[in-house]
Amino acid sequence: MTSQDYVIRPITPDEIGAWWELRLRSLRDHPDAFGADYDEAKRRGPDYLRPATVDGHVDRLFAAFAPDGALVAQARTAGDEGKRAHIAMIVSVYTAPEHRGRGLSKALIAAAIDHCRAFPQLRQVGIAVNANNPAAIAVYTGAGFVPWGREPRALATDNGFHDEIHMVLMLDSWPGFRGWSVRVKLEGVKQSRACNRQRARRRSMSLSTSVPTPEQFQNATWDDILPLYQELVDRPLEPGDTVAIEAWLEDWNALDTALAEAASVANVEASCDSENPEKEATHLRFASEIMPRQGQLGVALANKLLDTGYTRPDLE
Repeated sequence: MTSQDYVIRPITPDEIGAWWELRLRSLRDHPDAFGADYDEAKRRGPDYLRPATVDGHVDRLFAAFAPDGALVAQARTAGDEGKRAHIAMIVSVYTAPEHRGRGLSKALIAAAIDHCRAFPQLRQVGIAVNANNPAAIAVYTGAGFVPWGREPRALATDNGFHDEIHMVLMLDSWPGFRGWSVRVKLEGVKQSRACNRQRARRRSMSLSTSVPTPEQFQNATWDDILPLYQELVDRPLEPGDTVAIEAWLEDWNALDTALAEAASVANVEASCDSENPEKEATHLRFASEIMPRQGQLGVALANKLLDTGYTRPDLE
């Protein structure tokens, strides 16, 4: 099955119970991926979301329904007020693990963006993602989202602190999912090596001698950065070679993380010292030259990952 075998649509009021059950499952099973707390959400219940089950609101609940009618994936759009009424957020994106690898997250994101485009006051859509989830970042990059900052220690869970990447999409220039097609991915890749051997081989297969840092990119141009991404595009990946794919994902994530943080620092420094032409020029170089081109290469990298057929529980 692919996403074309599922129904992607806004839910009706009588479907909020099923939507909420999946939401609780996501918070319980994947606390690192969401800002909401499972116990708090369970106490609160879904009543506050009922206005988002009818048309005419920016706030809307979306779902993917399997051929048997089961609600198996979800997303939500959320509007704002006042001076932020031109911004919407896409939140609560989740696919039940047994239905992953079918492009449902991508289809839900596209439906949510199309919904937001129907409201003239909305000019942009934001989304946030755990910095250690490169596959989700790839989906959002493929949709046209551009990272604008990294929030250190955005979430605190039993597993420690987690950074978040904040991304934005400008609705007036959204071309749709660039170059993406739906692919059937039904089979996962089984881990066949011990974890310590995997880590050792991942390190040996990485072409980077050190983890990139934001400081490396402070004065960089796109010509300086392009070879780092091109190496990821050109690096051979064989379907089923879990260790090589994981090494590649780690390198991609490290590069994206360092570049996004460098762009965020440049933005903050320009905002705090608006009279400094050098800081303004650095910010503009990231905003107009580097980050848009990074987003374009992100599509190529996302397709490369899809072509391997690789999946794991946290990759959608």
